[in-house]
Amino acid sequence: MQHTRLSRMVTAALLVALSIVASRFLSINTPIIRIGFGWLPILLAGLLYGPGWGFIVGAIADFIGANLFPFGPYFPGFTLSAGLSGAIVPVLLGRDRWRSSYWKLLGAIAISEVVTSVILNTYWLMIITGKTAFALLPLRGLNAAVMIPVMASITFALRQGVLRFMPER
Repeated sequence: MQHTRLSRMVTAALLVALSIVASRFLSINTPIIRIGFGWLPILLAGLLYGPGWGFIVGAIADFIGANLFPFGPYFPGFTLSAGLSGAIVPVLLGRDRWRSSYWKLLGAIAISEVVTSVILNTYWLMIITGKTAFALLPLRGLNAAVMIPVMASITFALRQGVLRFMPER
């Protein structure tokens, strides 16, 4: 029991670090959108250990990344969105998150992205920048439309690889 808890904490810490590096150093960042792979470790945490761990990894990665390597002032709304992005997909997939179809995964990721990236993050940007939703939504919606199938395909492929090594899941 203790070994499992420690193993999860170490894996979560590694996923936090990977997310920070991927989002802060290996991404294309603009004031309105971020294109990169910082989402992947957060989503993997949720798929591996459940929505609680996904939320924790997402929130901690955003908080640490925003404070150590800022692109602007820290805003807690983005931390909430990052946490939710790690929790929504595993909640929607339920206990079958390791065996669900590509289409179910795609739908769960689409719902998560619409809620967190398109709706919540657009709202946070409206608060910070003073721009209207009509100014922000077209580019953010286009980004989500492109990224959702990319996210689903990468996650599905990685999940299939994990299943080969962990058949008991």
